[in-house]
Amino acid sequence: MAIQYSTGVSPINTLATINDKSSLMTAIDSALTGAGWTITTTTSSTNKIYQSVLTPQSNQIKIHVWDAGGSCIKIQMMNVAQTISQTDGCYLAPATSTAYRLIVDQYQFCFFVPGSISSRNFVIGSALYLPPNLTQMGLTTSAFIMGDGGSDTDTTNSRGTFRTSLTGRGTGTPCNYWSILNSSTVEVSNASYDTSVHQGLVAMAVLQSANMGAITGYRWHDNSSFLVEPLVAWGYPTIDDEAKVRGQLWDSFVATDSYPPDTTTTVDSHNFYNITNNNNGSVAVPGSMRGSVFLVTP
Repeated sequence: MAIQYSTGVSPINTLATINDKSSLMTAIDSALTGAGWTITTTTSSTNKIYQSVLTPQSNQIKIHVWDAGGSCIKIQMMNVAQTISQTDGCYLAPATSTAYRLIVDQYQFCFFVPGSISSRNFVIGSALYLPPNLTQMGLTTSAFIMGDGGSDTDTTNSRGTFRTSLTGRGTGTPCNYWSILNSSTVEVSNASYDTSVHQGLVAMAVLQSANMGAITGYRWHDNSSFLVEPLVAWGYPTIDDEAKVRGQLWDSFVATDSYPPDTTTTVDSHNFYNITNNNNGSVAVPGSMRGSVFLVTP
């Protein structure tokens, strides 16, 4: 397994007490800038655009974080030139809890409510690590964002994200997400269609038994799980196209077993935090493999 660690500024891991949209925005601002992101546009204290650090493979993104006037803080991804942008966005509701955990490194972020799988409580985004075979073919920008809220008032708790599974599929509704490959984008917004189809929905590509009739072959004889690269795949030019691996999350790995949410462990002399909630997988939902995403925390 090869974990791709960010270098330079140490990742941020903070638990912030949230009372309203303003305090959530303040916490996000502090986490992003603390991890090395720069503010490129400030419209107000609750309306800013942030730019990630340039990855060693020249991958870079911006995100717009603002109070859109509803009940949530809204996060929208775009390219650095701001010529291509997510049309909708992802949503975080401060009223659902009194605390948010923010795990951020130079190239990616994850904001969520510990212990919660409720709607509008989780957003993750990344300017992915790109291996040489992808950069050699001319891929320089490869990034995605996903959130478990379909709108500012969405209460659908079954949307799929890495908080509940290894895919963007839910038990009936997909996540809000946006992806970019150089100048080409794919977006899913407030969708309610059948997730048993659409093979290009965003997902992790993980080790799995060839026995597709059951979730087997995911651990060793001693019951230990595999620790594998967090390879992110999605379909292009539409979600009905083959999901191909577009890059790898930074500072993270996938364990091919189910663990309680917010579990911590030490691997490779680094502390890691499980952002996935008891994902036992499902034969009933195609592509829903057992597994958990762990992020580095200092």
